[in-house]
Amino acid sequence: MAYSSRYSTRDAIKRIFLSGLMTLFFAFAVSLSAQAETININKADVQTLQHYLSGIGKVKAKAIVTYRKKHGKFKTVEDLTKVPGIGKATLEKNRKLISTSRGIYRLDAKKSKAHKEVKPSKTKG
Repeated sequence: MAYSSRYSTRDAIKRIFLSGLMTLFFAFAVSLSAQAETININKADVQTLQHYLSGIGKVKAKAIVTYRKKHGKFKTVEDLTKVPGIGKATLEKNRKLISTSRGIYRLDAKKSKAHKEVKPSKTKG
């Protein structure tokens, strides 16, 4: 007795091909988004470091840039703990966001404007 299928071999091949293309597309999209959210600690300026990294304010961001200028590029992500004020806890909070070789190193104009500190207005009284 011959087996009858609802789909032909051609349809099966099309489905496999399309699912493979979709898988590649999503893998590519995920890798792009991951790279876009990674901060390059060897190039990032003070504003970028403090904007993206948790527990890094202006003082610690300046310390990172100063350390980098004095000692050269960070060879590993763990080298960030050599910066005064940056401990293992801060490193672990940010580990997935930082890289020594790729990623963001400067805020774009839209983000820097959107995150400016607003000073309270003076009132007479």
